[in-house]
Amino acid sequence: MKINTKKIWLTFALIYLIVNADGISQDKKKQPKFGVGLEVAQWIPSSLNSNPDIVSLKEIKNKPYLGVMLLKTLGYDFTFRGSAGIWKYFEEEPMADNKYVHIVSFLFDLKYTLLGDVFIQPYVSYGAGLFIGFNGKNRTLFNLNGESEMGTGFNVGTGFDFHLMKKMFLELEFRYHYIKFDKHLVFTDNYSGPKVSVAVLYYF
Repeated sequence: MKINTKKIWLTFALIYLIVNADGISQDKKKQPKFGVGLEVAQWIPSSLNSNPDIVSLKEIKNKPYLGVMLLKTLGYDFTFRGSAGIWKYFEEEPMADNKYVHIVSFLFDLKYTLLGDVFIQPYVSYGAGLFIGFNGKNRTLFNLNGESEMGTGFNVGTGFDFHLMKKMFLELEFRYHYIKFDKHLVFTDNYSGPKVSVAVLYYF
């Protein structure tokens, strides 16, 4: 795997700016809180399904995106969110070798809540990410054997946090990922596309 150090440094520079938004947006009336979350999502790269509809979505042979999150409130309704997840897509072709791709993602976002202290809290988000793609050889989601490539990207999104309990939220979100790999990875070098996710969040 060839590592593009310039892209990595640019990504971490953006992450640093996001994390240090706390120094800009610190609200003394609010104590920083930490949270954890579990995420399940449907991710559909446009290059693999350029005209999605109900029928084509049912025929997509991919595994759900599974992820974990760490969150920290920064004040003035800003929240830093770091997450890691894994996703797989495969195509089975008669009389031909099957093709599989695994992508492991590390995402870093800044959420801004538009309305606070209500049951349904709309928000917007933006951030950057690092992606490692594997040319998988089997259908097992967590088997990451094979050649790999590294990519970088950014994302924007919007969603709603539902305040279920005092410390528990349900997050529904639509995000668009722009993802570019340095080289062709199984199907394409561009895995950009929308992702619709559901997550359960718990704050300490």
